[in-house]
Amino acid sequence: MRAARCGWASLQPGFTDALMALVFAVLVITLKVEQIVTGLAVNLLGAGLSTYWLRSAFAGHGQTPTIPLFADVPIPGLSDIPVLGPILFDQRVLTYIAFLLVPAVWLFLFRTRYGLIVRCAGDNPKALDVKGVRMAPVQYAAVVFGGLMAGLAGAFLSVGQAARFVPDMTNGRGWLAIITVIAGLWRPYPILVAALVFSFLDALQLQIQGVGIAITNI
Repeated sequence: MRAARCGWASLQPGFTDALMALVFAVLVITLKVEQIVTGLAVNLLGAGLSTYWLRSAFAGHGQTPTIPLFADVPIPGLSDIPVLGPILFDQRVLTYIAFLLVPAVWLFLFRTRYGLIVRCAGDNPKALDVKGVRMAPVQYAAVVFGGLMAGLAGAFLSVGQAARFVPDMTNGRGWLAIITVIAGLWRPYPILVAALVFSFLDALQLQIQGVGIAITNI
């Protein structure tokens, strides 16, 4: 039980990122600061603050303490399927949630009135003005939700893989997430395919290194 509490507590960076996203939203939506410059500034701020808090909390300890990893949750029956079973149906809870969020977000964006409003806020905000819908609350909600999801993705590196937090452990994956969204044409299912392709290539290069295959530069 204690390990489970520690594991869920380690997901708090997800909510911290939602707060950082709120700061970004205030600067961009309310104060009209250029969003690319603001994004870079908030990114640098987050990296600096996380390193500062880490060193302040564990100064003199040598290294950060380990945290309990989330255990794999096999789906009975499906996880026993040869080859695909362990890959698709023997994962951690956050992995299942990530897959389930894809159809949930698709249904929300393309099959609900509020989803249409969210898409208009990004694609054609003047249409919302004509309809008398306030854009700012919609944009705030979308930005904060995106920050929460990004934070949970980053936290998964600690509770799902490394068992501890280290500075810059994301190793540029946030920028890769932006590329994934662009490659997926801003639509949930193509984005999922792009994410799986990038993940496969990332895992492949690790496996190639592990078995000692040398790739010569031409």
